[in-house]
Amino acid sequence: MALKPQHFEGHPELFNESEGIDGLHVGSWPDTVPAKVKDFVENYYDTSKGSRNHHQYLEFWAPDAEYIHVNSKATGHKDIIALRKGMRSHSESFKMSPLEAFTASSDGMELVLLGTIETAHHTTPDQPKEDQFVFRMSLTQIGGKLKIKRYESML
Repeated sequence: MALKPQHFEGHPELFNESEGIDGLHVGSWPDTVPAKVKDFVENYYDTSKGSRNHHQYLEFWAPDAEYIHVNSKATGHKDIIALRKGMRSHSESFKMSPLEAFTASSDGMELVLLGTIETAHHTTPDQPKEDQFVFRMSLTQIGGKLKIKRYESML
């Protein structure tokens, strides 16, 4: 299922009909996003697409980061992993594909990401379900490395 403007009702400007999405690479980046931020975000989604390697996944997060998803909030590495495990406990597969990114700050360290999530339940692995997502990602630098400071589901 391809994203259409009606999926982001009230925000048709967030939809770009251009194609060219390659794997988990964001198809559309604003010019104001630094290359290191683009690489970080694309590496994050590539790592998180189904990896059970939680140590590698946590390398992207600040130690005191917040992850807000629907009615759940996790703060810090231990809680973020618990939330991640809980969200995936009934999934046979899980794949997030960011399609577009928008800056929410002048330095490119605050982003709004639009895309799709494909999941398949353990009981019906051959019938994946696709939904849309909107996430706001706030980044920080720790020891010269980019880290996620806050990651919030907006849809």
